[in-house]
Amino acid sequence: GHLTITVPSGWPAPQAANPANPGYVTAAKGNCASAAKPAVTGTGPWTVKVKMKCAAGKHFIVTYGAGTGSTKVQAPDTAASYAFAASVTLGNGTHKLSVPPVVVDPGPAADLVVAGLPSPSETGAPYPVTVTADDAFGNVATGYVGSVHFTSSDPGASLPGDYTFTAADAGTHTFADGAVFLHEGTQSVTATDTADSGITGSDSVPVNGVLFVSPSGSDSNPGTQAQPLGTVSAAVSEAANSSPPFAVDVAGGTYNEGGGVNVPGNMTIEGGFDPSTWQQSGSQTTTITGSPQAVLANGATGVLLDDLTLQSSAPSGFGQSTYGLRAVNNAGVTLQTVTVVAGNATAGQAGAAG
Repeated sequence: GHLTITVPSGWPAPQAANPANPGYVTAAKGNCASAAKPAVTGTGPWTVKVKMKCAAGKHFIVTYGAGTGSTKVQAPDTAASYAFAASVTLGNGTHKLSVPPVVVDPGPAADLVVAGLPSPSETGAPYPVTVTADDAFGNVATGYVGSVHFTSSDPGASLPGDYTFTAADAGTHTFADGAVFLHEGTQSVTATDTADSGITGSDSVPVNGVLFVSPSGSDSNPGTQAQPLGTVSAAVSEAANSSPPFAVDVAGGTYNEGGGVNVPGNMTIEGGFDPSTWQQSGSQTTTITGSPQAVLANGATGVLLDDLTLQSSAPSGFGQSTYGLRAVNNAGVTLQTVTVVAGNATAGQAGAAG
């Protein structure tokens, strides 16, 4: 008869040619009459076949990893459960043998993987951050229960506090609303084990500058999604302090901007945002009002206005004009889904009676 053994992919390739190389397979007859040299076929999984002559109650021995170079078979790098199989064929009958699976467990944590930040990200927006402990072979170190500390290249970033992993985390934990950037540019978030600084990892993404405005906000706020500004003018003034200027995202609602929003060059103002999600849902209307104009672009170029209603009224007095959008001195303004409504100008002063 013969014995057939299946070696799963991922393990060292079995071979019967060179005892100095990995995966060497031998067969010893034990107290059987004979056990032939193993024959190996396949490229993973592999089939090892051993012809033998053996009476009932007798045994022979097949060893995988019996070479002179090593007395053991090196387990795969990938942690998993591996199914070996074996069967014995005697005459016309084949008997499947019970072989328990071989489970390769992950090793201890060697580094941390930080993920979840969208690319690009935006300032002022909270983003979930996921930290996963990996072993030296890239398997999730499910037994990791260390503590991690967060840092960022953005000195103004809001980050999660120190966290100790639990067994229930199984090596990975997501921090909802974990990072809020304050500065634009390429920024990173780094997690480091507090006991072993060599166990660390980072995620780096480009960050676009954005300030957020909502009717429920305040101009004393920093202009984040959680703490938006209250007027478009305040956001534009603050955005212009950066180069290039931050964009301004405005939630649905009506904003009375006094004499109007004075936009500088390369400024983007987008409306229609739902302040509960800060997504443009299509159901929100953002209206900017002012007198004599809603928006003034005086020589400003590279201006983009999107998803807005600009509505103006004339100041009090005789002969006053009004402009929904006033673009003068070679200003360059692009409008996308913008409604412009200018109110009536005021009548001129009556002349003297003739």
